[in-house]
Amino acid sequence: MNRIIEDRVSIVEVVKRYVKLQSSGRRLVGLCPFHKEKTPSFSVNEEKQFYHCFGCGAHGNALTFVMNIEHLSFPEAVRKLGNEFGIRELLQERHDPSNDQAEQDHRQIAAANRAAALFFHHKLNETPVALAYLQERGISLETIRRFGIGWIGNGDELIAHLRTAAVSPKILEKSGLARLDGSGRLRSFFHDRIMIPVIDLRRQVIGFGGRIIGPGEPKYLNTAETPVFLKRASLFGANLIRDGLREHRYIILTEGYFDVMALHAHGFTTAVAALGTAIGAEHLKLLERFGVPVVMLLDGDAAGRKAMRRVLELELPEKLDLRAAFIESPDGKEDPDSLVRGPNGPSRIEQLVSRAEGITQHYLSDLAEQALRDPNLPQRDLAKEEMARLVLRYPAYRRGDHLNYIEELPRRIRTVSPDDAKKLRKETEAQMRELLKREKGRPGATRRSSPEMSTDRSVARLKPISAHAVFQDLLLLAATHPTLIPALDDPVLDRYDRADVRRALLDAYDAGEGDAVYRRIIGKVTEDEHAPGAPTPLDADAAEMRFRSLLSQIHIAAIDETLRDLAGASNPTPEEIAEIQRLRTEKKQWSDALIGVRSSTDVRRTHA
Repeated sequence: MNRIIEDRVSIVEVVKRYVKLQSSGRRLVGLCPFHKEKTPSFSVNEEKQFYHCFGCGAHGNALTFVMNIEHLSFPEAVRKLGNEFGIRELLQERHDPSNDQAEQDHRQIAAANRAAALFFHHKLNETPVALAYLQERGISLETIRRFGIGWIGNGDELIAHLRTAAVSPKILEKSGLARLDGSGRLRSFFHDRIMIPVIDLRRQVIGFGGRIIGPGEPKYLNTAETPVFLKRASLFGANLIRDGLREHRYIILTEGYFDVMALHAHGFTTAVAALGTAIGAEHLKLLERFGVPVVMLLDGDAAGRKAMRRVLELELPEKLDLRAAFIESPDGKEDPDSLVRGPNGPSRIEQLVSRAEGITQHYLSDLAEQALRDPNLPQRDLAKEEMARLVLRYPAYRRGDHLNYIEELPRRIRTVSPDDAKKLRKETEAQMRELLKREKGRPGATRRSSPEMSTDRSVARLKPISAHAVFQDLLLLAATHPTLIPALDDPVLDRYDRADVRRALLDAYDAGEGDAVYRRIIGKVTEDEHAPGAPTPLDADAAEMRFRSLLSQIHIAAIDETLRDLAGASNPTPEEIAEIQRLRTEKKQWSDALIGVRSSTDVRRTHA
C-alpha cells in the first residue's frame, strides 16, 4: 500500500492543497498546518517524499499527512488518495493492507528478481567468454560489482534454481523471468545473454536488460512490463543517483546501459538511461524530484536533434531544468561510452556538460538558422512560426528570456549577425501576437501600446543595488536568528544570491550545524562592500518583524524589475497585459504587508 502511494502520489501535490508552498532547489517550505506560526518552518522533501516541521516536529509521508490534516482513519485516507489521484488499487475495500494480493505479488516478484540477479552474478564468474566480452567493452570488475552484472546460459538452470528457492510458477510468469511454451512447460525468457539488473529508487530489482554477445537479434532484450516494471517510468541507474549527487550537482541522461556503466566507471556517477524506449513524461517527472539540472547527452546527427524535439513535444515538468549536449564526431558513430573511454574522455564529457544549454534554446538555435538560411522561403516562414509557438508554450513572465536568447544568437552562431538576430526577434514577437489573435479569434491590426503597459509609479521602487543591500541585511538577520533561516527558502531571493550564501545557511540549518557555522557565514556576508555590517541586536519578535519588512521590500523590488521588462514591449498581447495586472495586484499585497509590519513596529516602539 505504502509502495503504491510513494510511487504514484506526489506529496507536493497533496500538501499544496492545504499549504502554500514556496520552492527553491530541492526544498519547499510553508507555514505549518499543524501549529500556529508566523515564519515558515514546515518543509517538504519532494525527492524523498516526506514532510517535516522544524517547529512542532510533525513528520511523515503523503498518507500520514492526509490522515492528520483531515482527521481520517487509515482506510479513509487511502480511499481519499485513491479517488483524488485515480488509483484503482487504493479504492479496493480492505481492512488489512497486508492482505492486498497486489502487494503480496509485488513483494514476491521483487524477491524472485533479487534471487535471479544473484544467480546471474554468480554464473558470470563461471563464464570466461562473457567476462572477456565485458573486459573488451572496458567494464572493470568494480563496475561489474557496482551494477550487479551477470550471465544466463540456456535458462534451464535459472528455472530450476528459482523453483528450488520456492518461487511459484505464477510468480515466475508474473515477474517476466519465465513463460509457458507450447507444451505448457516453463521456459526462461532470457538465454545466452549478459544480464544487467534494473534497480529502482528503493533499491529493489524490478527487471533486467539482456545483451547478446554473439550473432542474433534482438541485440538488447528487456523484461516485459510487469506489476513492478514499467519501462515508461523506469531508468537504469536511478538507484545510484542519490549517492552520485554528493559529488555532482547534475544528472546525465543517456540512451544505453553501457553508456551509463562507462560514465560511472569514469566518475560520472549520476548517469542514467531509459530502457529501450524514448524518454517520456514519467521519466522526466522522476528526474524532477532531484532538483538539479538534467543534461541529455545526444548524438550530434539528425537523429539526436530529432530525439531532442521529441522530448520538447512532451509536457515538461515545471521545475525541471532540462538541457542538451550533442556529441559531434566525424563519422557520427561516437556515443557516451566510446567518448568517455577515448583520449581525454572524462574532460570532454565535462566540457559537454558544462556547456549544455536548455533544450528550448537548442531548438530555437536550430530554427533560427533555418529561418535565416533555408533556401526554401516557405520553410523559413514555417521556422519562424515554430519559434513563436515554442516561446508561447511558456508563461508570459518567462518568454522574455527566450526572446532575449534569439537576440543573443550572434554569440553562439557565427553566421548570424546582430542585425539578423534583432530582426528575427521582432518577427518572432509579431508571429506570437498573430498566433494569439488567431487562437482567440481576434483578427485585426495590432493595437498600439496600451496604458496597461506603463510602468507602475504608485509605489517607490528599490534600485537593484538597494535590493542587493536589503538582501544582505536579510541574510545577516537570519544568520543571527537561526529560527528565521527556513523562510529564506523563497524563490524570489535566487536573483540576489550572488555568492550562494543563502543556500549555505539553508544547508547548515538542515544539517543541524551550530552557531559557529552561522558566524562564519556572517563574516562572509560582511566582507561584501555593500553589506550593511553587523546587525543591531534584536529580540525574537523584533527580528521577525524586521525580517518580514525586508522580505516585503525585496518582493516589491523584484516585481518592479519584471514590470519594467514587460513595459518594454511596444505591442503588448492580452496575456502580457493580464500578467501586468496580476503583478500589480501582487505588488499591492506586498506593499500592504510592508505597511502592516511597519505599523506593528511603531506600536511596539510606542509601548516600549
